[in-house]
Amino acid sequence: MNCRVMILGLDGLTHRVIQPYVSAGHLPNFQAILEGGASGTLKATVPAVTGPSWTSIATGRNPGKHGVFDFRRRRGYQTELGTRNMSLSAEPIWRAATRQGRRVIVADVPFTYPPDPVHGIMISGMMTPGTHADFIYPASFRKKLFTLAPQYQIDVDSSKHILSGNKQGLIDELFAMTSDRRKIINHFLREENWDLYFHVLVGTDRLQHVCWEDVMAMDAVCVDYYRLVDSILGDILGAMDERTALFLVSDHGFTASRKSFYINNFLRESGLLKLRTATSGKGLRLHRAVIRSPLLSAAVERIGLNRLKAFLPGPIRHALKQALPGASLAEDAVDWEQTKAFALYGYGMIFLNLCGREPSGIVPRQEAENVSRQIETALMQVRDPESQEPIVARVHRGSELYTPTEGIDTPDLVVTMRPGYSIREELGGDVLQAHKLGNLDISGDHDPDGILCAFGKPVGGDRCDASVYDIAPTALYLMGLPVPREMDGTVLQQMLNPERMEGRRIAYEDTDGVQQIQDGNLTDAERQRLTRYLQGLGYLK
Repeated sequence: MNCRVMILGLDGLTHRVIQPYVSAGHLPNFQAILEGGASGTLKATVPAVTGPSWTSIATGRNPGKHGVFDFRRRRGYQTELGTRNMSLSAEPIWRAATRQGRRVIVADVPFTYPPDPVHGIMISGMMTPGTHADFIYPASFRKKLFTLAPQYQIDVDSSKHILSGNKQGLIDELFAMTSDRRKIINHFLREENWDLYFHVLVGTDRLQHVCWEDVMAMDAVCVDYYRLVDSILGDILGAMDERTALFLVSDHGFTASRKSFYINNFLRESGLLKLRTATSGKGLRLHRAVIRSPLLSAAVERIGLNRLKAFLPGPIRHALKQALPGASLAEDAVDWEQTKAFALYGYGMIFLNLCGREPSGIVPRQEAENVSRQIETALMQVRDPESQEPIVARVHRGSELYTPTEGIDTPDLVVTMRPGYSIREELGGDVLQAHKLGNLDISGDHDPDGILCAFGKPVGGDRCDASVYDIAPTALYLMGLPVPREMDGTVLQQMLNPERMEGRRIAYEDTDGVQQIQDGNLTDAERQRLTRYLQGLGYLK
């Protein structure tokens, strides 16, 4: 008998939170799942970032195949913000299920705008430019969605709350947003037919970034929020039948973070990255002033300086370009003819300035490994000046992490940090700085150890650790569908009920040539709104 599969994504959730809250008796439905099902650690992608991890969960492929490394796309020495539906370069499980005639519901999964034309219902998630956009398929479901939740929003208004330092406003909005999601989930559970239901709740990540210490101290407000999430689990458990397998997954875990390591500042101080002129420093200071002030940022958009900058004198235009929301600092600030390495994305992804690959490359390919070793040696020697402890955990080679794929630029090095330290890409200031988000002190940041819990009659076993690549093939197998050979994950047979799975072999298929969707476009106003949104979440400066 083929199974129905529900995947509930809980962004950033970790056993560091769940276990003590369960032990304290706050989360009875989590406790039922942990005691009656199988659970373990779900290893995130390297680095442990929202975009690549959720895309890998949905596609079963590593970032070298699906091409999602960040919220931006690389264009030479700069990056640009745009829509990014993961279906552009890899087939997610809802498209595989649609192709096989199964009905699917997909809601709030990051990197799904514009929505896929699925056999069922799709509501795109994080990186949707707003509820004004066509973010629902079919469009006819929009009326029902806003009947269920008249104040529906894609995510919390980070630029309003986090950049202004209004923690309580953020918390109030999280409760309202998650309560609305509960209404929508209950509608899908009880009123719609589906073979695959994939829904992501992002509120756990938002709370943990700004309230990690309060979360670990079991502050009353935090307890109430996790109880709300637990009540959603109770609704799901009450609607399950014996054909349904439930998976709880997170894209990454969480841990305490005290300081941020600014990788491009480090490369600059190490002589590996050169700035052009003193004007660049002025531009960096202006950029920080603009993005730290919601009023200034809004004024930049309203006045339309993007259109005016072409008519300004060179030095002013140079500084202003860096100050505009979404502008790339690297493009104008760096002297590429003297730069050997640079970080374009957040979370420690370094590119060498290779000859023949980069527009002004100076590193011969035969010298690439020597430069990589030089960078690795220097990074592993970095110490926190206060504690004298090392702050870098490891320097990975991109070639070891990702499958090389034509048309996808993978980083040459990826730096992971020791607990207590985050990593950022922005230029300007010290190498090691206090970990802040807007005007809020940040006490928590991403960790590679996410959660994996499985529950239901099709589930068996006890402890099972896995990677984000394993969820998609396991879901397809449970639905009785073939697993694409291109997937990097494996079917988690040790989590499944052997009696239910007896005689069921894993079937495989080749999916080369499967038609992908077309990319969506953003208006300038939408791009600027998304930029401020990501700045509020700490993914852009």
